[in-house]
Amino acid sequence: MGFLYTPLNTSNKQKLKNYQKKINTVYKRTESIRGFVINTSIELEWCLNNLIRIYYIKENVKDKRHIKFWVDILDHITLDRKIEIVKGIGIHTRKPFKNKYGNFIKKLREVQEIRNKMAHKAFSIGQNMHMYIMKDTAKKKKYTIINKKFKKKFKKDALELMDICSKFIDFTEKRDSTKKS
Repeated sequence: MGFLYTPLNTSNKQKLKNYQKKINTVYKRTESIRGFVINTSIELEWCLNNLIRIYYIKENVKDKRHIKFWVDILDHITLDRKIEIVKGIGIHTRKPFKNKYGNFIKKLREVQEIRNKMAHKAFSIGQNMHMYIMKDTAKKKKYTIINKKFKKKFKKDALELMDICSKFIDFTEKRDSTKKS
């Protein structure tokens, strides 16, 4: 299993069996949250792909170059690089967005960090049956508790970022259509 747990110091077989049951329950719940985080991150990355595509290829969406750009380029760029490209585009610093969405890149980085930890780090189960994921040792808190509250906050943040990304896409498309007129 993809997690670490603190072993129960007992020779009582029934206690050990109950403990293992609790661990399996927590593991299944956390597995669900891990899948949710990764799936949500994929949707957010798709929004970033769309923003990058629309920014760089302004012509008709049915144009074959859109598909080629997506398949040949965007599918091979890491999320980290896509965030850097969006940062370079700088749409989050433009007049209609700067005050409201100035922290867009920072929030993207937070989601990316959580996604990476969910995908690459083992979980830890403490004696209290809470599921934890290790944080960087440079930070004061060493663990993040993985629970429904965590899932709810992640979902809220990711949906907010997708909504902002959609607004950026709309802005870019409107700007490009007014330039043609």
